[in-house]
Amino acid sequence: MFRKNLNKTIRNFGHWILNQWWVILICLIILYVVIVSIINVPELNRVTTTVFNYLNQILAPLGVIIGLSLGYPLLKHKLIDGYITKQFEITHENNRVVKRECLNLREKYPDEYISRTLNQEYLASILQDVKRLNELAIDANPEVYKYSYLLYKSLQIFSKKTQGGIPENFHEKYYCETLSGFVNNHVDRIYRYSKSIGNTPRNRNIKEKQILVSILNKYVTDNKYYEIENFNDSLSFKHASALLVSFFSTNIQCLSDTNGLLFQSCYEVIPSPSPFARIMFNQNIYLPLVLTGENLLNIFVPQLVLVGYTRQKSTKLDSGISVHYFVCHYSNISDCGFVDGFIKEKKTLSEYKDTYVESETLNTDDIESFDIIGESIIIKVSEKNAMKYFTQVKDILSQKMNNETGK
Repeated sequence: MFRKNLNKTIRNFGHWILNQWWVILICLIILYVVIVSIINVPELNRVTTTVFNYLNQILAPLGVIIGLSLGYPLLKHKLIDGYITKQFEITHENNRVVKRECLNLREKYPDEYISRTLNQEYLASILQDVKRLNELAIDANPEVYKYSYLLYKSLQIFSKKTQGGIPENFHEKYYCETLSGFVNNHVDRIYRYSKSIGNTPRNRNIKEKQILVSILNKYVTDNKYYEIENFNDSLSFKHASALLVSFFSTNIQCLSDTNGLLFQSCYEVIPSPSPFARIMFNQNIYLPLVLTGENLLNIFVPQLVLVGYTRQKSTKLDSGISVHYFVCHYSNISDCGFVDGFIKEKKTLSEYKDTYVESETLNTDDIESFDIIGESIIIKVSEKNAMKYFTQVKDILSQKMNNETGK
């Protein structure tokens, strides 16, 4: 520990010397003049006078050089600060625009009880309004744009999946209020994000980066760009981000057990089990996230992913005892269909393993109900068993999430 602190002190002292070299130089010159004056040696005085005469001749150009060397970093920081300030002003103004639009949408699409069966006209209208919100968010806080993109893209995928008709059966049912409440809850999240201008960069260093790989440098021109370090305005998604956890958590809260197709549409925007792992870790429950079977016909590995779940309550009429359970929606999101042909009953799932935690967490005897809907299945698992699964995989799950965040 002592050696580590000593090395750190030496490094800090070295950086200080490099940054304050001109101060050290002036101090040394003053010290030299004082010493020469005190000892008063004629020959040394003559040499010193000659040296200072020469220095006097080069003082002007030397001053210009020193001024440039000292002034350039200050000027660079000033320009960077001006750029950052301008970007924050743009972000702040666009956040205000987004907040106004969020308030309009929340009023237009309130969170109400179901009454009207969903139709294509209503879906098209709500999709257009959310698309406009996403376009307004382009220059707002990056988190605002990312979240509004998730919402818009989910509805766009859902719209494409329902072009042949909106599902209306025992397992799948949609109302205008389903989408109204869905949008209302997500717009509320967007409104909260729009109160922030984003992350402030920790330093003002400009970093040079390459557009293409370095091996192509001699074959292309202008293969570089500059960006401010730690000024993250990227529109990419990290699968372990709090934003994705917030998005999928909102889905779980506002959608019902008959909205499997909408759950799947949301999942397909960013197909990752990571947000669900964090949501369930917070709830002290666990449901298999990625069910993977044996290789089919040596060409395809079947896989079902958990795209959404809802917590329900069942009360027995004779005893009045209430039991909580989870309705889980698993879907095949690949282009190759297999559910209809290879999964006939719940016992088939005993051949599938949860490859997210590399564990056989699902016991088919714990499945209370099992239904196949196209390339999706719906199963019901008691809360008691979900809590039991969590106990079994808690340590593995924690390590998995740590690895994903790089901690």
